Amino acid sequence: MSYSNGLRVIHPKAKIGNNVHISPFTVIEENVVIGDNCWIGSNVSIMNGARIGEKAGFSPAPWSTLFRRT
Repeated sequence: MSYSNGLRVIHPKAKIGNNVHISPFTVIEENVVIGDNCWIGSNVSIMNGARIGEKAGFSPAPWSTLFRRT
């Protein structure tokens, strides 16, 4: 079972840190862990079991960027 507000789908077993921005049209699958202060851009899918540390950001390819927020 997944949570969806019509624009985002987030599996209930995903662990989302504090101050995480999740843009529209994003899918976060089961057993994903996202650290604090992250930014997930639109049209991003984070697959089952992924681990994302703190202050990371993602946007879809070919404009994919990974950066550390200060």
